[in-house]
Amino acid sequence: MKFARLVRPLAIAAIAAGLLIASHSTALADDQRDFDISNESSQSMVGVWISPSASTEWGPMVNPSEVPSYAVLHVTFPYAAPGMCTYDIHVSYADGRPDQLEGIDICNVLTIHVTDTQILLENVQ
Repeated sequence: MKFARLVRPLAIAAIAAGLLIASHSTALADDQRDFDISNESSQSMVGVWISPSASTEWGPMVNPSEVPSYAVLHVTFPYAAPGMCTYDIHVSYADGRPDQLEGIDICNVLTIHVTDTQILLENVQ
């Protein structure tokens, strides 16, 4: 009987902790600033930097490795910054060519499509 009394509260606590962790990770994954960069160019992207437009520095690269042609890089923001939506994006390619977008409202961007001739923004519906 003592065992049954102990198991039930432990099981309830474990379930509650699991729900708390699941809701926390879901909240982080659903930041309105998260978006994809689809590399539809003929060159690999070797560096991607994103910074608030008001910043004077780029900060760290957001791609952990080279993004090959026709691959997608998912950008997830690890910190909360409500209302902070205007960012600049810098991309460098394997051939040394840079691309840069300034003043992008990424809270409304679903995917950035990068081709050899243009960069298109697919907005959230």
